[in-house]
Amino acid sequence: MEEAKFELPEFDPSKISPETALLEPKSSQLSVSGQEMIVMVGFPGSGKSQFSTTHLADYARVNRDTLGSWQKCVAK
Repeated sequence: MEEAKFELPEFDPSKISPETALLEPKSSQLSVSGQEMIVMVGFPGSGKSQFSTTHLADYARVNRDTLGSWQKCVAK
């Protein structure tokens, strides 16, 4: 039986460093007039927490790993 070919996706979140520009051009700014929510979705260990800790420090992080249940996440 022939072995299935697999190529990793081009994007690798583990390769993003704090110095990586998140916007192009670097002088761009995001402006929000009210509350904002960013939903991060991905497999366990895919870098969601690392990315949010490194690049989204001004946001509150809400997740079941630290709070224990989805009910507590909704309440937060």
